[in-house]
Amino acid sequence: MDTSMTKSQKIFFTKDVMGLPNISQFPRTPKALITTDEKIKLDKNGIRQHNVRGTKTLLTVGCSHTFGQGLESKDVWAHKLAEMLQFNLINVGTPGASVGICTTNLLWAIENYDIDLVVWYCPTPDRLEFYRNDKSISTTYASNTLRESGDPKNVLKWKNLYVAGMNKSHYIPALQMLRQSFSLLKFKNIPSVFNFWGWDKSSGLISLCNEYNVIVNDDPQQRLLHDRDRALDNEHFGVISHEEFAKNNYNLIKNQLTNL
Repeated sequence: MDTSMTKSQKIFFTKDVMGLPNISQFPRTPKALITTDEKIKLDKNGIRQHNVRGTKTLLTVGCSHTFGQGLESKDVWAHKLAEMLQFNLINVGTPGASVGICTTNLLWAIENYDIDLVVWYCPTPDRLEFYRNDKSISTTYASNTLRESGDPKNVLKWKNLYVAGMNKSHYIPALQMLRQSFSLLKFKNIPSVFNFWGWDKSSGLISLCNEYNVIVNDDPQQRLLHDRDRALDNEHFGVISHEEFAKNNYNLIKNQLTNL
């Protein structure tokens, strides 16, 4: 397989694609995507555009795996799933998103669109938002095992102090934010399918899903987007990986939600 990239692709698939949104930005979305070959288009709200339509609407929530970084829109799992369901698609996946950004974007979408189904690919809970003096947002990791490139020295100092005393307490606000989102979805009678990665088995996440009748696949392997191939940025998963994930979710939805 030819893994070489054109100049325009190199511009498009830069690691800096997320940018730094302002703290007042709602929803939280990439600040700018600059490319000459227009593989990704954002709408006026900054969310990714998908040319798939239907009489019902699917909302997909997550980070870069849901946004589809390094992929054309048609190859993203969210797009493929919407096509299988024959639904309209609102995709609020955002590169680098924390659980907080995911739940913020979900709230925005529910306020602005008539949503019939939500499918998540929730990121690890140790992504933490922080706010810079210029009123922009970025994310850092509570875990020292993940990459730290790009963080200013004062943030690294803060992070080391925070990690020293937190003892995985980052799970608490992540679960609280998800509880609020699940409660709202239950109140509005919107079914929700929850996939996730990077969570400890002992976190209580599955119990929380069960409490609010959120659908979780019984097979842990089918809740994951697997590394079957790579996107053009060579960091994110590719077309085959996304298609497999979309099919797993489609089968689960058809088995569990017969009224859709």
